[in-house]
Amino acid sequence: MRSPLPFALLAAAVLGAGCAEVEFRETLLGRLPPERPAGSIAVSPDGRHVAMILPQGRGRVVTVDGRAGRVYDEVFTRPPVFSPDSRHVGYSARRGDARFLVLDRRESPAYDRIVRSGPVFSPDGRRVAYSAWRRGKCFAVTDGVEGPLFDEFGGGTPVFSPDSRRVAYWGKRGGKCIIVVDGLEEKTYDAVIDVAFGFSPDSRRFFCSAKSGGRCFFVVDGVEGPAYDTLGKPGVTFSPDSTRLVYVGKRDGKFYAVVDGVEGPAYDAMWYPRLSPDGRRVAYKAERGGKRLYVIDGQEGEPYDDVFSDRFCFSPDGRRYAYKALRDGGGSFLVLDGATTGPYEGLAEESPVFSPDSRTLFSKVMRGDKWLLLLNGAEGTLYDCVSRDSPIFSPDGRRVALQIRRGGRWLFVVDGVEVAEHSHPSAPRFSPDGKRFSYAAWDGGKIALVVDGVEGPFFDAIDDAGPVYGADGRFVYAATEKGKSYVVLDHEVVSPPYDGVRAVAFGPDGRHLVCGVRHKDEAGAVRHSLVVDGHEGPLYDDLLEGSPIVFDGPRRLHALFVRGDAVWRVDVVLRGK
Repeated sequence: MRSPLPFALLAAAVLGAGCAEVEFRETLLGRLPPERPAGSIAVSPDGRHVAMILPQGRGRVVTVDGRAGRVYDEVFTRPPVFSPDSRHVGYSARRGDARFLVLDRRESPAYDRIVRSGPVFSPDGRRVAYSAWRRGKCFAVTDGVEGPLFDEFGGGTPVFSPDSRRVAYWGKRGGKCIIVVDGLEEKTYDAVIDVAFGFSPDSRRFFCSAKSGGRCFFVVDGVEGPAYDTLGKPGVTFSPDSTRLVYVGKRDGKFYAVVDGVEGPAYDAMWYPRLSPDGRRVAYKAERGGKRLYVIDGQEGEPYDDVFSDRFCFSPDGRRYAYKALRDGGGSFLVLDGATTGPYEGLAEESPVFSPDSRTLFSKVMRGDKWLLLLNGAEGTLYDCVSRDSPIFSPDGRRVALQIRRGGRWLFVVDGVEVAEHSHPSAPRFSPDGKRFSYAAWDGGKIALVVDGVEGPFFDAIDDAGPVYGADGRFVYAATEKGKSYVVLDHEVVSPPYDGVRAVAFGPDGRHLVCGVRHKDEAGAVRHSLVVDGHEGPLYDDLLEGSPIVFDGPRRLHALFVRGDAVWRVDVVLRGK
């Protein structure tokens, strides 16, 4: 099975991109050692740089894009740490009895001890912090400035705020724990508890969990909350705008939810509270007298033998809520905005779920040996089965698909209309813009991709990642037939046969097609290359582990490959039309 035209010409003709010139540029980033211990190689977040820990004599050296730093007896940080913006790399190392934090090949002052995990970068990558020891005292170093001295450093490493402007940590001095926020020492406590420590989403509020006088409490904005025997994990939860917060504590065998600093009533047990997506509503599961219930905005719901915390959901707009409830011997119930529907023989584990526009609640319940679909609690049609994946929403939330079984065959209901029926289909997918609908179907041991009801050619296998959609709705996928792999564009084979195809994708503008391909010679040797708009680049042994194919713009992309012991960055530039 071959394309009737050369790959480059056919891809260009179908994509309408013209016959652009494709230039492959190789940059040597270093050479791999014969042995590669775990953690010896790091790839930067942008996929353009490589840091490696290499042996040199009896020591170790870190290279970044082939440029070596100083030789050390030991490099502690494995692998070296890149900053989130990929501009910096750091690690902890030892030479003799001296320890150093090395940042962009520059050594810090010598320390007696240093945190082995290396530096902590701020989210924007511009700031760096770590902890170190000298003459029996420990301290944090933030942007090169040493902080107050402590007997012990707590929590391992400092914590940056989401906006990168603030930093906090704590340490012990004289048997007491002291919290430092933005370089200033705050209150002293008997202990800082490993439950919560950090900043709110807007970075303006600092919180932690602490203990004094035998009691535990959360501290928010320097204000201590109610005291408890123990504190609930995961600690403090903030609303998206950081104005509201909620947490749980236990005192004298009873559990309490604290919402915006106000303690609620006591319960025998409690599951962690949650805030609605808009942050305006609070819900939590509680138990009293052997019965379980939900408390919504401080109002107790009807008690049941059980209510399921993993199936509670707020609608995306936060105005509605739903959950599953159970009565022993009395069946399962759906509770929607306080109204109960049921009983049913069972409620599916993945139910209920709201549509993205919050207008519709989908629930799957059992009646006898059939499955019944509920829409906003109203009963719909009975089916033999409804797939676990259903409902499937388009990314824009405007469309919905159901995969159901009736009479031994599966069928799809898209936007309320039955559109197709197959004996063995896959789960359906929508395109990113929600306009196209696809699934794979098996027949006679072969598989075909069906897009908007149009069935493509049958193959032995189709890549699970497909189809991949372009900006203009075109789609591409990889398929295998008789041991050979092909690139398929809009159901048309546009490539010659390869021994493997992976990472098929469109460029950001949808006008260029890229994939990785594999060749195997008669001796069984395998080589890999990059194909862009049908133009194939140089051959390599493989993609570097952890390296993606990255578009740097509509007409530029790069990836990291290995040939022999050499690591190459391959930059691809498209010129012309």
